[in-house]
Amino acid sequence: MLIIPAIDLRRGKAVRLFKGRPEEEKVYFDDPATVAESFARQGAKRIHIVNLDGAFGDDDSLNKEALKNIRKVSPAILEVGGGIRSFSGACECLKSGADKIIIGSLYFDDRQAFGEIVSEFPGKVMLSADVGEGKIRIHGWKESSLRTLKEFLTALRTRNIKEVVVTQIERDGTLEGINADFYSELASMTDMDIIASGGVSCMEDIAALSKTGVAGVITGKAIYENKLDLQEAIRKYGVN
Repeated sequence: MLIIPAIDLRRGKAVRLFKGRPEEEKVYFDDPATVAESFARQGAKRIHIVNLDGAFGDDDSLNKEALKNIRKVSPAILEVGGGIRSFSGACECLKSGADKIIIGSLYFDDRQAFGEIVSEFPGKVMLSADVGEGKIRIHGWKESSLRTLKEFLTALRTRNIKEVVVTQIERDGTLEGINADFYSELASMTDMDIIASGGVSCMEDIAALSKTGVAGVITGKAIYENKLDLQEAIRKYGVN
C-alpha cells in the first residue's frame, strides 16, 4: 500500500483545514518545499498536493510557485489537484512540476475537456471523489453532484482511469479515525486503485486500511501533529 503524505497549499503555505472549511485553517509551515523534502527523506514515494486556493476559485499564483519549489527539492512522484478546470490548466500544472494531476469538478462540468486531458496525458490523470452525506461534492466541496459514489465508479469503467482518490469529507482533518468498512466495500466494488483519504489519526488506522484492499492512503494532519510516524508507517505498510 502506498503511504502518501499530503501538503495542502493556501497562499503559498502548508496548511490543514478542518472538514475542508477555509475558515478553520491552521498554518503548519511557511515553506512547503521544506516539508516535501522531509517527506522524501523519510521514504515517501509519492506526495499528495492540493491547491486549495485553486479549488476555492481564489488567486493561486503563490501556490503555483510553491509547487515549482517543491519540484526542485523532491524526487517523489507529485500528484496534484485543486482548481484544474480546463485543458490549459492541466497543462500548466504538469509544466509546474506535477507528475500526475487529479481531476475533480471538471469531470462533472466539461466531459469533453476531461476526455481531451485523458487522451493527451495517458497514465497521468487521477480522479477525485470527495464524499459528503452520501453524495460527491464538487467546486471546493460547496455543491453536490447528482451522482452517488457507486454511480460515479460504475461510469468510470469506460474511461482510461486507473486511480481514484476517495475522501470522506466529514472526517477530513479531524483525526477521528478511518472507516475501514467503507473503503473495504469500495475496493471490492471496482478494479480501479482506490486511494483513501480523510481521518487518519494513528498507525492503527494505517494497519486497518492495509487489510481493505485499497492501493494507498493519504495522511496529513496526523503527521503534522506528531500522531503518526511517517517513516515507520512506510517501513511497516508501504510499498517497497
